[in-house]
Amino acid sequence: MTAETETAVEGETPTAVAELETPQQRAARMARVGTGPAWVIAAIVLDAVSILIFAFIGGRAHATDPGFLHVLEVACPFLLGAVVGWVWTRAWRRPLDLSHTAAQIWLFTLVGGALLRALTLHGVAFGFVIVTGTVLAVFMFGWRAILRSLARRSAGWRR
Repeated sequence: MTAETETAVEGETPTAVAELETPQQRAARMARVGTGPAWVIAAIVLDAVSILIFAFIGGRAHATDPGFLHVLEVACPFLLGAVVGWVWTRAWRRPLDLSHTAAQIWLFTLVGGALLRALTLHGVAFGFVIVTGTVLAVFMFGWRAILRSLARRSAGWRR
């Protein structure tokens, strides 16, 4: 390495890192962003919190019991749908992925939750499915997009 390159590595500027990596190495490094046990735990918690917030907001909007047990009763079918989605997609491999992981978990959460809700005789109106799908999409894709952006931005500064 030249003295100029060594100085660039010590400074760790984005330009210096880009000069030391091939495009393939950078793509592989960026693909790994947001993977690992801490990200998986965060993703599981944030998906569950998203569903619980959805149930809480829905309960408040319909002036039903705001207690935790009622929120849990409303959220339970959707939480079970999310668990199936996590297992089906093997989301622990890429928990922040929007196009594959988030889309499939969202779909399993919505469809599974609506079906389980219908089976438990709580009823499922078409408008409910539309609102549920929209709110869950905003929450479940939203937190992933924010964390993914932050993780990719910080990874761009490291070697």
